[in-house]
Amino acid sequence: MPVVEIKNSAAFVQLIGDENRDVIVDFTASWCGPCRVIAPAFAKLADENPSFLFGKVDIDDLKELAKLYNINSVPSFVRFSKSQPVRRCTGANINKIKELLTV
Repeated sequence: MPVVEIKNSAAFVQLIGDENRDVIVDFTASWCGPCRVIAPAFAKLADENPSFLFGKVDIDDLKELAKLYNINSVPSFVRFSKSQPVRRCTGANINKIKELLTV
């Protein structure tokens, strides 16, 4: 399943509100080199884990979401369950991101 690019707050709320699947959100920025480096691995992870939803938020486009979830560095990855953040990691480390998929 492809990574959903979130363009507005309403789309974000809809994505994380899925009651049947947890969601991993990549908080990123177009100017961030490590964000661009990790993006293909994140997309592959999305394809390999259809039981999760995967989204991407550009912190410059949606500053209010970055502030709401205390995103202080990019890339940051947050796992949501029933609209609530439950786990997070920062940095372009695919192994740390994979750990978000475990219970």
